[in-house]
Amino acid sequence: PPPPPPPPPPPLFFSTPKPAYEMLRSLVGSEMCIRDRDSTSGTVLPVSRDGNPLGMALLYDDMRATEEADRCGEVFGGRCSPTFSLPKIRWMQSHLDLPEDVRFLHAADFVNSWLAGTPEIPTDFTNAMKTGVDPALGKWPSSLADLSLPEVVAPGQRFGVLSERHCKRWRLPREVVLVSGATDSNAAFYASGAASPGDWSTTVGTTMAIKGLSERKIEDQQSRIYCHRHPDGSWLPGGASNAGGERRSAVATKHRVEKRRVLSGQETRVQDRNREFIGNGWVFENKSVLRRATRANNEDGDHVG
Repeated sequence: PPPPPPPPPPPLFFSTPKPAYEMLRSLVGSEMCIRDRDSTSGTVLPVSRDGNPLGMALLYDDMRATEEADRCGEVFGGRCSPTFSLPKIRWMQSHLDLPEDVRFLHAADFVNSWLAGTPEIPTDFTNAMKTGVDPALGKWPSSLADLSLPEVVAPGQRFGVLSERHCKRWRLPREVVLVSGATDSNAAFYASGAASPGDWSTTVGTTMAIKGLSERKIEDQQSRIYCHRHPDGSWLPGGASNAGGERRSAVATKHRVEKRRVLSGQETRVQDRNREFIGNGWVFENKSVLRRATRANNEDGDHVG
């Protein structure tokens, strides 16, 4: 007989139901024994003590918590962006009708809690960074004692197993170990092969993330860069820009359209679009290009990182 359908996915999956559902269906009958996850940092949601959502998740690019961000700056030793998890949590405390025992989980934590069958799961210190964890100690500061937040562990740590209910549903032949993951850009760095101090890696996804490996934490009083902690104890200074894949695609498409117009005789003057393509977020060799790129980004609601 055909295998029974997998358990219903949690509500967080509803924004992308088909990819998530197909991913979960792919587990049926597999020999997989270890599973971890990565997730974009900054997405957070409130859950009850039994792990059920108490409201919609605020996604990584949500900017509503501007006032809360101003009040959270001290936790981060300077400025705090409204896109960070902590100001979103403070916003939810102020604007949602939540019980006193509400628990706040990052996106990856929520998926882990569903897979493990319990909300009593840890978070990793890369996802916890934008919630205010002390990256050197791997602990929450005392100023966040009023929040119910998960225990913090390093990426790659075993914390439980796939629930018996899921194993039966997916007919998995052996125990599936659950391991703490990392944010998407950190996971990409681990997989890049960068392993020695001075190694750098750039990943272009939705955004462009730049990270390097350093033996010491690099402080920037202007908050232009920040340091994640590497699982081996070293540091990953870097930052991110909106000049990611979507922005590159839009600029490249415009370049191809203009090139076709020139080749078809509709336009006789050829502009050096490659310079602007490179300059729109990376190297500016021409100040007029810098002005055009900055103006275009402002009009689109992006920024040049």
